[in-house]
Amino acid sequence: MKITYSLSKYLISNFMKWFIITSSAVGFIFSLFDLMELFRRTSGKADIGISLVIKIFLFRFPSYFQEILPFVLFFAAIISFWRLNRTQELLIIRASGVSIWQILAPLGAVALLIGLTDLLVLNSFSARLLEKANNLENKYIHQQHTPFSISKNGFWLREIVEERQVILHATHFDQKAQTLYNVNAYIFDEDDRFIERLDAKQGRLKGNFLNLSHGWHLQKDGFPKQFKTYHLATSLSVQSIQESFLDPKTLTFYNLRSYGKLLETSGLSATQYFMQWHALLARCLWLAVMVLLAATFSMAPMRSGGTMKLIVGGIAVTFLLYFLRDVTYALGSSGNLPPLLAAWVPTLVTAFFATTKLLYSEDG
Repeated sequence: MKITYSLSKYLISNFMKWFIITSSAVGFIFSLFDLMELFRRTSGKADIGISLVIKIFLFRFPSYFQEILPFVLFFAAIISFWRLNRTQELLIIRASGVSIWQILAPLGAVALLIGLTDLLVLNSFSARLLEKANNLENKYIHQQHTPFSISKNGFWLREIVEERQVILHATHFDQKAQTLYNVNAYIFDEDDRFIERLDAKQGRLKGNFLNLSHGWHLQKDGFPKQFKTYHLATSLSVQSIQESFLDPKTLTFYNLRSYGKLLETSGLSATQYFMQWHALLARCLWLAVMVLLAATFSMAPMRSGGTMKLIVGGIAVTFLLYFLRDVTYALGSSGNLPPLLAAWVPTLVTAFFATTKLLYSEDG
C-alpha cells in the first residue's frame, strides 16, 4: 500500500511541530550557557558593557546553533516517533500496509530540505555574523586585530615588533624551507607614521629574524639603497602564519573553495578550508540520516521502562556521534585524513548503522 498525501502531511506536520519545540528548548539552554561563558570572559573589563556581550552572543548564535542542528533534529524525530508509538498511531499505520520506509520517506525529504536551506541560505547569513562576532571579540576581549589577508597577488601579514608596526607582503611561501618570496616590508611607528620600506627577492624565517636577501632599502627622507642581506626582527613563524588565517567558519559555503585555492597558490595550507566545505556538504545529508537513526530507537513497541531507555540511548548515541564528528574534523583539518573521507565518515557510519538495524527489524 502506498502512503497517502494526507498521511504524509500529518506525519510531516507532527515532525515539524516537535522540531520547532526542540529547537526552541535546546536554543534556550545553549543561550544560557553561552551567555554565562561570555560574561565570565568579559568580567573585570570595564570597557565592555552588557550590550556588547549580548551583541557578540547574537552574532555567534546562528553559527553555533547550526553545529548542533543534526542533534536537534535527531531528538525531534525521536519525540515525534515516540508520541506516535505511544498513542498506537504508528501501529495502526503499519497495520494498514504502510512500510517503515514509506513512513520515513517524507520525513527524510523534509530533513534534507532543512539541510539544503541551511547550506545554501542560512550558512551565508550565519558566517557573516560570526565574522562580526570574531572581530568584536578580537577588538574588545583579546585586544587584537585580524593580521592576515590574501588576494591573487599574494598575502599580507601585520605584526607589532618593538613598538613598530610591520606590514609584510609576499607572493609565495615555502613552508618546508620557511622562505617567503618577493617580499615587501612596510614599517611604521606606533603613530602610524612611515619609517622605512624593504623590498627583497626572498626572506627566510630564522629564529626571531626574517633574513632578507638581494633587495632595496628605503628610509624616510632618504634614497633607496641596495643590500645583499638584511635582518628584519620578527615574531613570525610557520605556526603563527597558519594561526593568523581566517576562521573557516566565517567563510560562506560558496567562498571556502576559492579562498582555499588562493592559499594554495601562495604556498599556504588550505586543508582546513576544504575540510569545512566538505563538512558543510556532509551535514546537509546527515540531517536526513538522523531521521533514520531516530527511527531505530523509537519505532519498536514501548515496554515497561522503555521511555527511560529511549532517553538514555538517545543521549549516549548523540555523545558518541558528536565525539566522532569532532575527532574526524580535527584529523581532516590537520591533514591526517583526507578532508573528503574525514567529513563523510560520521554520515556514512550513521547511515550504515541505521539502515542495517531498520532492515533487520523490518524484514528480519
